[in-house]
This record gives sequence, C-alpha cells and structure tokens, in this order.
Amino acid sequence: MRSQCRVLGIVSLVVLIVFLGNANAVNITFTYEGIGSGTLGGSSFSDAAFTITGMGDTVNRSSFDFGTSKGFSIDDNSASIAISGLGTFNFVTPTRTFVNNTYYGVGFSRAESVGGTDLFYSPSAYAYGTWDMLSSIGPISGTGRLLQWTPTPAYGPVNTNAGVLVFNDAFPPATFQATIGSAPIGNIPAETIWGFRWYDDGMIFAYRYGLSFQNDQLIVDLPIKLTGDDPGDALRNQWKQGIEGIWGNRYEIVDGPFTYPLLFKVDWVDSNYDYIVTVRNATGRPDMLDWYTTVKGWGNNYQDEAAAHEAGHMLGLYDEYPGGTLNPDTNFTTTNALMADLGPVQERYYQDILAWLEGETNRDLSLAQASVPPYPFDPPIQGFYDDPPPGAVPEPTTMLLLGSGLLGLWGARRKFKK
Repeated sequence: MRSQCRVLGIVSLVVLIVFLGNANAVNITFTYEGIGSGTLGGSSFSDAAFTITGMGDTVNRSSFDFGTSKGFSIDDNSASIAISGLGTFNFVTPTRTFVNNTYYGVGFSRAESVGGTDLFYSPSAYAYGTWDMLSSIGPISGTGRLLQWTPTPAYGPVNTNAGVLVFNDAFPPATFQATIGSAPIGNIPAETIWGFRWYDDGMIFAYRYGLSFQNDQLIVDLPIKLTGDDPGDALRNQWKQGIEGIWGNRYEIVDGPFTYPLLFKVDWVDSNYDYIVTVRNATGRPDMLDWYTTVKGWGNNYQDEAAAHEAGHMLGLYDEYPGGTLNPDTNFTTTNALMADLGPVQERYYQDILAWLEGETNRDLSLAQASVPPYPFDPPIQGFYDDPPPGAVPEPTTMLLLGSGLLGLWGARRKFKK
C-alpha cells in the first residue's frame, strides 16, 4: 500500500534538489511518540508507548516537486526507538523524515536507498504547509498512522540491533516535534583538572578536581582523604551534604533545546584522593586543609556552609571578602555569596567548569538556574569580616605536599580547550 506521502520515494517522477553544506547547516532532532503493538526480534508487545528519535542535519535536506505535491526530506544520520517495557534500540535500516507541504503531512520512512516506504505519519497540521525543515516545529499532537512495517516483496524489513521491528497497522494517538540545534551531548570520560592560583605577591595555592559527563549529567568529583581526628558520621555527612547540596543542582547546563544537571560528588577515600584534610577535634576556624569539629564564632550550624566554602578553594576560587585570599588582578570583594560571607553560590563560580565542557564538545553553552529547590543553607553571616577569615588557604609549601601528585605540577597549569 502506498499513501499520498509515499510519493517521496518515487525518484523517477521528481526533481530532487540537494542543498549542499553551508555555514548555516545545523543538527535537527525529529521525535515521534505513539502507541503500538507488534513484534521485535520475534517477541510480541501490545499497546506499548514508543518514541522514535531521528538525528539529521539540514545540510542533507532534499526537496521534491511532483507538480501537485511538494516538500522536503532529510535522511537520518542515526535513529533509535524506545519501546516501553522493552528498552531502547537503534535502527539498522536507513531512515528519514519528510514533510509534504501540499498535504500538510510529516512522516517517518525508510530512506530512499531502501525504497523510501512510509512507516509512521504524524498528525496532520496546517503548520506543515510552510515548514521547510530549517526551523523547529511542534510539538503537534493528534491521530497518527502506523503502516507498511511488515516486509513484502516490494519493500524489505525494518531492522534494528535487536532484530526485525514490525508494527501492526493502526491509527494511534501521536505527537511529533522537530528541534533545531545540537544533538545531545554523549558521555565524556573523567578528567582531572588541576592548576594554581596566585595571590599575595607571588604566593600560590593549588586546586584539583575531577570532571566527567555521564548519562546526561555533568559531574564534579572531589575525592578527599580525612586524616587526624575522627569527626564522626554525623559531621562527615554534614560536610558532604553541604558541599554536594550547596554546589550541586544550583545551575544547569543549557545547550540549545537540551539542559543537563550539574552535580557535585564528594567521596571520603583513603587512596586516589585529590586532597588530604586534617580534622581537628577542637574549636577553630577552618581553612582549605584544616577542618574543626566545632566552628569558632559561628556555631556548628555553619559546618556545611564552611565546608562548601573550602570546596570552592578546591575548585580554584578565590575569597571574596576583605582580608581573604583575593584575586590579585581584581581584589574583588562582595557580600551575600559563598566565597564572601557563606551566602549562596554564584554563576561566576562555574565558569571554568563550563569552559571545560565547551572545549570537550566544541559548543557554545550557558548556565541557567536549576528548578530544584535550593539547599536550606543558613543566612550569610553578619559581621563576617570582623572575624579572621574562615577560607584562608594554607601556606603554599604546605599546599604542595598533599600526597596527591601536586608537587610535580609546580610551575604548570592546565589550559582549557576552546
């Protein structure tokens, strides 16, 4: 059976115009949602929700003109289908998405190289009459159509990495959306970021942490060895929750239509650590590598904020209060900020992390405030500057004897890729 949109596959009757690469060519993601029954690799499924995702590029857009039927198509660089209860599978058979401007239709089909037979129609919409596949559209919902999945002598099977996929012919509820922009970021292996910060007439402190992008999440990893006195599980958890909660899920990475959480992960370890922190069972003001079981002057309600402040130094951040370890180029100070008076984290704190991901992906990314409820931190400390600075870093000679390889990094600094 051939439909009114199937005319896309009759190459002998059309004039195809292939728009070759240009500076404006970008990725485009096609998403089809529906419900269907059928078989995958011989195993049956019934009334299962499914999502077909096709990834293409506008540089590969082709046009067709039958005189009474006109439109465009883009072959998928890759396509997958997620079927509820079964999993996600990649199409092996080449596929494409087309728009028939004359009949206000969009569909998913076999690629022209394997016959071009249509497989799934999105709901019809007048918006398709002028869509040229060079912009985003949708979501558009309504009644769709599944057809022509069963192999015949005229067209072959639709193969996936899990076997042949067959949908029964049906008219299910369906939704279609096309999104212009980058494809989702794939997994990026963990990398150690390190370097030095200069302050006070040539003195330095070192920083070191891990970054990775896994399962659509940017993860900042701080493996820390606690030595000295035992702080107890409650205080260890308060430090960990403070660092992860105050720093993590405050901002998210924005990449066109995609957003990714930015998470922090603290591990108390005995080996493969980036920092050794000495715990002192005493009252005192913490610094980067010396933490106290009782925080002098502010009370233990601020243990989580104080730990998060010191974690900021581990990320290479300067203090932002008078008398602290300030950026020697700017001597910047402020209030109501974590590196100043234990206030909330600021977007500027994440710029080096964002630069790393931009370098790894060669994309222009941005930050946006996350929708996750904020960590219940205590209010910024009034009169904070009247006390000796809680974030003062150790002397540089102490900083370089961490036992984590930083001594060998003297005089060097990792450069972020752009």
